[in-house]
Amino acid sequence: MERPQAFRFVLFHSSISVRTTALKTGAIAEAVGYWDTAHFYRHFKKVTGVAPAQ
Repeated sequence: MERPQAFRFVLFHSSISVRTTALKTGAIAEAVGYWDTAHFYRHFKKVTGVAPAQ
């Protein structure tokens, strides 16, 4: 799988987790492989167009 597609895949599944679980954004970021919650937040917003909390 090409790297940009892999990131989109991970972010797609994390967006489902953000909407359907009570987990905090930091826990979801760590679960999908991000060590820095702020980096996950920025990348998520850049790719999806909305912040993880929205």
